[in-house]
Amino acid sequence: MSCLGIATACRPVHTKEEVAQAIVELVEEDVVCRWGRARIHHKLKLHKGMHDANSGFVRQYLAALDADNVLARTPGQQHLQKSSLWTIGPSEEWSGDGHDKLARMGLPIWGLRDKASWRLLGLWVVPNSHILQVPAVLFLQTVLAVGGVPLKVTLDQGSEGSLLGQLQTELRAQFAPDLDPVALPPFSQIKSVYNITIKRSWRLLYENELAPSWRVGKLEYARVSTTKLSPWKKWSHSGSGPTWSNSVWTSMFTNATRRKFAGNTPNEFWFHPTNWDMQNWTVPVPAQHVERLLQDYASPHLWRFVSAEDEELWEVYARMLEMTAIP
Repeated sequence: MSCLGIATACRPVHTKEEVAQAIVELVEEDVVCRWGRARIHHKLKLHKGMHDANSGFVRQYLAALDADNVLARTPGQQHLQKSSLWTIGPSEEWSGDGHDKLARMGLPIWGLRDKASWRLLGLWVVPNSHILQVPAVLFLQTVLAVGGVPLKVTLDQGSEGSLLGQLQTELRAQFAPDLDPVALPPFSQIKSVYNITIKRSWRLLYENELAPSWRVGKLEYARVSTTKLSPWKKWSHSGSGPTWSNSVWTSMFTNATRRKFAGNTPNEFWFHPTNWDMQNWTVPVPAQHVERLLQDYASPHLWRFVSAEDEELWEVYARMLEMTAIP
């Protein structure tokens, strides 16, 4: 660098006063105070031509220039404090979340887990988990299967959970009017990093269930695509979504409910809470009421991975391959 006359942080050509003046100009451009040390340092090189600006000097000067803003951006200020989970029994709280790691494959996942028993109440592979009605309908299906709603439902801060929250609030208020919604809110949305009841499930499911199944599915698709029915390859690819989603759902949901938690399976905590001095807090809801809500919000297009025409063609293709047709 020295032979070529290129300035570096060790061999600067700009004085500290010149760098400081450039920093002041950049800070004045940042009207919403969103630029930190790394952004300012990058802009010094990109827009001011000061490739010899020292990042340590930039940090020190920003700390002297705007101490409050630098303190708010200091690493560790928003450090998550570890704490234990406390619960009084099954259905005290259900935690819901979507797993988008497989979205690149066209197979997002949305699930519900009980906080006390760690039991997966539902785990679905859907075409799009960010549609407003999808979490709401899946929640209603779970309520129908369980027989009621929990005291509280917790989701991330995504907008797709608003309808689910509305349904949970209305159902609990209607069938448990004695519960104070201020002292015990029926629905809450928290930051994703705090939604650990369901978040802790994703890595285990992905590594042990989803990734291996996907690799097997890709190999099977390659085998089928090389047969004499290869002109149907387009429809084979279109139909692989719902077919693979059904098989993976069965596998991962079954295996997840068998895993032991604190020496016992989630089903044992869920069905026999009194053995651990807990109580089932499910608020009973009549099945007829839930079914009416499902009729209002459920729609076939929510679960359709392909168009109706492609789905019909895939059914023909599935019969030609002697496979089970999509229901």
